[in-house]
Amino acid sequence: QTDAVAPCVVLDPFVGSGTTVATALQLGRAGVGIDLSEAYLREHAMPRIEAALAGAVRPLKKIVAMPPDVPPPPKILRG
Repeated sequence: QTDAVAPCVVLDPFVGSGTTVATALQLGRAGVGIDLSEAYLREHAMPRIEAALAGAVRPLKKIVAMPPDVPPPPKILRG
């Protein structure tokens, strides 16, 4: 077992306050956020993401892998 981070990019098309991108950064992944309002991004998302980049945000708990006997989640959402 290894604690290596699988390389990936997290896309948040409605970034809002930046929580998803900040969390991705805390977990060692890259994050891309998109939002319609530049003013909202500057006021809310950017400070949170910059804090995550600077390491000023409390680190998240370690993620534990699911045991192999647990079935994977469904591939399609049911409507």
